[in-house]
Amino acid sequence: MREYKFRGFTVNEEKFNNGKDGWIYGNLSVLDDGTVDIQDINDENWFKAVNPESVGQYTGLHDKNGKEIYEGDIVKIIDTEYETKHIAIIEFLEASFIMHMIKGEFAGEILGADSWLDEEKEVIGNIYDNPELLGGNNGD
Repeated sequence: MREYKFRGFTVNEEKFNNGKDGWIYGNLSVLDDGTVDIQDINDENWFKAVNPESVGQYTGLHDKNGKEIYEGDIVKIIDTEYETKHIAIIEFLEASFIMHMIKGEFAGEILGADSWLDEEKEVIGNIYDNPELLGGNNGD
């Protein structure tokens, strides 16, 4: 069974003990007033308000370096069968995680989880901290 956890960027952009500026990882809570909190995975007594738009769920998968892959991550995929490289955004669509291809031969296509589990993948950033990886006005 897949582990359910989330990450979110704190409202006041503090630095945490894990060394990741502004990001907190753990259980998600949505309060009656609409505030979104994440319960720190390392301290069950500690909740922190996060920006709701930054919340991403853990996919249950790791990249080639052992890094956890979350919704909103940007990954580089190496298709060893066809010797091609691609860049994709991890998204959640209709009850499953997908890769929305943004660069490479399959740009614009959406691949379901069953088609990318065996590919070599590496997290190279996320859509919040690294928008330049998406192309457009910030680079290509």
